[in-house]
Amino acid sequence: MKKVFTVALVIIAVVTSLSLLTACSNEEEAPIVVDYEIESNTYFVGDTFDTSKVKVTANMSDDTTLPVDSNLFFTGNDKESLNLDEDGKFLKADTYKVNVYLLVADDRENNRFLLGEWELIVKAKK
Repeated sequence: MKKVFTVALVIIAVVTSLSLLTACSNEEEAPIVVDYEIESNTYFVGDTFDTSKVKVTANMSDDTTLPVDSNLFFTGNDKESLNLDEDGKFLKADTYKVNVYLLVADDRENNRFLLGEWELIVKAKK
């Protein structure tokens, strides 16, 4: 009788283990970010530079996209680098690049991830 009971317990344990492994393997993995796209912007001389115009998109591993519109930090967007006047308006037609980072903590210098360059195309007045 003990052998039958032991065999039954072993069979139950094997069936339970197989069903748990099958259930775990059928779970879908959460999509991950494959890369980021930063859409370029066109301005005209005299337009005001505005970081709220940046459009960043995360391309996911499941072929979906997500907008990235918070926790962004910019470098290279100072008045000298972008040829801006005191009011933040473009003075010269040219193509400029601004680095866009995703902040992963409050410490901007040590906890940021570079998403890429934001291209700003400044054209002569309309």
